[in-house]
Amino acid sequence: EDYYLNIRVSTLQSDKSTPIGRLVIWRDITNRRRVEDARQQARDEMFVILNAISNAASQTTSLTEFLSDTLYQIIYPFRSQIIFICLLDERSNHENKTRYYLASHLGLSNETVKELNAVYRSSPLFEWFDENKQHLLLEDLQDHRIPKPIQELQLSCLLATPLNVQNDDGNKLIGVLFLGRKEGPEYKQDDIVRITILADQIATLIDSDRRRKLSIALSERQRLMRDVHDSLSQKLYGLVTLTEAAQAGIEAGTKQDYSHILSRIGENARQAVKELRLFLFQMQPIDLEKEGLI
Repeated sequence: EDYYLNIRVSTLQSDKSTPIGRLVIWRDITNRRRVEDARQQARDEMFVILNAISNAASQTTSLTEFLSDTLYQIIYPFRSQIIFICLLDERSNHENKTRYYLASHLGLSNETVKELNAVYRSSPLFEWFDENKQHLLLEDLQDHRIPKPIQELQLSCLLATPLNVQNDDGNKLIGVLFLGRKEGPEYKQDDIVRITILADQIATLIDSDRRRKLSIALSERQRLMRDVHDSLSQKLYGLVTLTEAAQAGIEAGTKQDYSHILSRIGENARQAVKELRLFLFQMQPIDLEKEGLI
């Protein structure tokens, strides 16, 4: 086992300033050095994890894949046996019916996964996070705020950290990151600080991904609207015009051959169907063409 010593050497002098010896002070700084080394190792580890999470966000094609890669990066450095992320399902406009869904997890049973997919925002735990927006460290998993599926995990301690993003109204809660240990010591302050930094990074990347997808969806919608207006709607308008002209002639008793008008109506209708099929073909996912349905 290595030891670290701080050595200071001073010269001893007589009354006549003549050197008569040396004073050597040995100071054991092993504990302090080990703490500093541990902190440096934790900082290096944090840099690696943050870099890995950022790379996962830029390389993965789906939110589920990104979160799965992220949890694998976190669970072992924090000596946890269970880790999962619950995200707010914003598709519901009713405050009382809004739920958190289990976005990704490691170490949970299938039964627990099913139960955690039905936790309402109004439940005591998530209501607490809505109000406080800070971490929660628990050793007593029978706390009334903890949902029953989490209580049944038989953990010795649980660390829950909110995923907050900045908006015009301040911090907005979009989810919660949970880490649990089945045995061993509770999470220390250094663990809490590091996991809070990671949670902020994860929340920022999730929010950026959602904003990017929304921007793409809006851009694609506007493109389709322009294409439909410039092409398909013109064909349909032509069909309406020809049909109304033929109908007006028939009602007026005009004696003429309508076969030419009917032929044009049929031709425009077939062209409209072709363009509509082209739009639908262009909207299919790129991966479908490469990989097939399987």
